[in-house]
Amino acid sequence: MSRSRDLVLTLLAAAFTAAAPEEPHVDFKVVAWYDRASPVATFRYQSYDLRKGDYTPAVDQWIAMMRSTFPHYEVVVRDVDLSHEEGPTDTRKVGAVIHRELLAAAAAEGLFLNAAPSVRDVVAREPFTRRLAPIEQPSTVRFAPPTWYAIPWNYPFPVPYPRPFP
Repeated sequence: MSRSRDLVLTLLAAAFTAAAPEEPHVDFKVVAWYDRASPVATFRYQSYDLRKGDYTPAVDQWIAMMRSTFPHYEVVVRDVDLSHEEGPTDTRKVGAVIHRELLAAAAAEGLFLNAAPSVRDVVAREPFTRRLAPIEQPSTVRFAPPTWYAIPWNYPFPVPYPRPFP
């Protein structure tokens, strides 16, 4: 009886350990926030390196404060696993996550941006052929104001402190 019970407990323990998902490895956290009324104009972000311990409980408190005090702001926290991101350096990998968040903010505003235009799109554009008109030069050039117009010797700079003029 005890042997079968031990066998059942062993099987249950093995099933729970196999079914438990592994903790995702997180190297960075990216916090992005923007005003929902104008996401692209107000988009801001901050990245935190978890390997250095940059992400502290103060960040969580700030996020809670932003969500409660400024409900019209969207605050997004993204975990970054560098092994799952594409890019030559860690900075570029984190930048790819920030770029995706910016594209999501632009989509919230109704702007759907193509992240990388294809070669066909670039070649199909019409070349810029319109010429700019030359700037018209004034007919008379005056290098100094007329003598009847009194300008202090230090114009246009103000006198740094009051003093009598010579």
